[in-house]
Amino acid sequence: MGKVLITGGNRGLGYELVRVFYDNNYEIFTVVRTNEVAKKMKNDFKQKFYPIVADLRFDDSKKKISSILGMVTNEIDIVINNAGIPGREYEIEKEYSIG
Repeated sequence: MGKVLITGGNRGLGYELVRVFYDNNYEIFTVVRTNEVAKKMKNDFKQKFYPIVADLRFDDSKKKISSILGMVTNEIDIVINNAGIPGREYEIEKEYSIG
């Protein structure tokens, strides 16, 4: 299938979106705030799942997200900005082919 980036994917709607896309065989990149959450989610979703630890309250999160994405892919099909606190992560769309 495709590749999706979901911010705030560790609980609530974000977690359900991760689960639905995972069940539909998407490659998933999700932004979470802590290494502990990333490890827990990696246990829940074992294949084609890449947690990205970044705090979107800080503008350097864009660099962290881009760095991890760049190690795995050069394009994202879907971006779901579900995190409650916006930063400059929306600029990821400028660096990756979305669509």
